[in-house]
Amino acid sequence: MQIGFIGVGRIASALVEGLATTQPADEQVLLSPRGREQAARLAQRYTHVQIAPSNQAVVDAADPVFLCVGPAVAVDVLRPLRWRPGQLLISLVALTPLAAVQRLAPEATVVRAVPLPTASRRQSPTALFPPEPRAEALFDRLGAALPVDDERALHVVWATTGLIAPTFMLLDEVRRWLEREGVAAETAQRFTLLQFHSLLEWALASPTLDLEALAREAATPGGLNEQALRLLRQAGVSEALRQTLDALLARLEVAGPTERPGWEDQPPAGPLLT
Repeated sequence: MQIGFIGVGRIASALVEGLATTQPADEQVLLSPRGREQAARLAQRYTHVQIAPSNQAVVDAADPVFLCVGPAVAVDVLRPLRWRPGQLLISLVALTPLAAVQRLAPEATVVRAVPLPTASRRQSPTALFPPEPRAEALFDRLGAALPVDDERALHVVWATTGLIAPTFMLLDEVRRWLEREGVAAETAQRFTLLQFHSLLEWALASPTLDLEALAREAATPGGLNEQALRLLRQAGVSEALRQTLDALLARLEVAGPTERPGWEDQPPAGPLLT
């Protein structure tokens, strides 16, 4: 089997790295020349990864094909390509509806999906629509495939991926506060990351996976957690989060493929999670 990628930015690189560690003996990865530096790095690192001379060469040789370009260029990239009947096209393009991709690739079976950079560690929860067994099998190799019922549900899940940078920012605020209060820099960094990593693992191991119940359990009456919850709610943190997610969802639902490219098509800012 050959797996193709059109566009080789951050998310494509993460997918290739995750697939490389679960690679069947006969599987090859074919990259488009778009994102040449990242494609060259991946081809040098993995013997089963090759660079095709053109986007059409990827489509001709591979099935499935991942579309990993920014929404501003998606239409121009797709328009000249010729697809085989039933060929699986997995679009990772935000702000570009399923119907728009299907119109430009009418012969292909189109799926939209939203994997995370943690796919490089095979830890990505990937929402996708519509459900499709071949796509689900691939994303299960990269973490967990999570089919949703309709495209709006996909947009709702997609909106929450806009919290990646804010999450790191909030963790960095915790780290900075620890340092300001006299904790050594390395200890502050490791404690912050390990504390929240361990709490999330604990939550995932909970039999009920009930986040509200876990919050109640942690908020011992009169304790620090109860005080922190009360102060953050009084400061409007919960409402600000809801308003942010509502704004991201509105953008996903009304924007067309004229927006600037998103992070999917950009080169990594630093080392990938490997």
